[in-house]
Amino acid sequence: MSEDKHAQLAGLRHALVEAIATQKILDQKLGKNKADLAVWEKRIVEHADDEQVTKEAQKRIVQLKRTIAELQADMMAQKDSENQLKATIFRLENKVVSPDYPDVSDLSNTRDTIGRMEKKIMSSEAMAELSEDKERATAAAAEAAAIDDELAALKAKMKDKKSD
Repeated sequence: MSEDKHAQLAGLRHALVEAIATQKILDQKLGKNKADLAVWEKRIVEHADDEQVTKEAQKRIVQLKRTIAELQADMMAQKDSENQLKATIFRLENKVVSPDYPDVSDLSNTRDTIGRMEKKIMSSEAMAELSEDKERATAAAAEAAAIDDELAALKAKMKDKKSD
């Protein structure tokens, strides 16, 4: 195997080690956030009569659930990256040839084609950003309404317990 391939394999192995380490760190963060979530859920039960503590706990719970979902998504992405690196290392070690891609320089009007593609990409990115902003605003409003609904339900439950 040539020196170039050895260097490439070394770089890929290093990237694989980093991917695995990052995955372990994400797993630790995920575990900590899940433990924090359990603590805040317990606080709601313990301080059901304190509206301020309950509301703060609900906010933290929503925030922790969002963080947990993000960490789980990051873990999946990291696992995909790890699998891709392993496959690439396997191909290099076993001299598996990847398919050749066509030479783009042979295409006529390359600059025009690239310009049109850039415009389409920028347009779709702008639309995606607008869509994400609307989704975030809607999610925030729904989150606030859900917290208020949960608080009202807890108050009603507390009134029922006091009247019993």
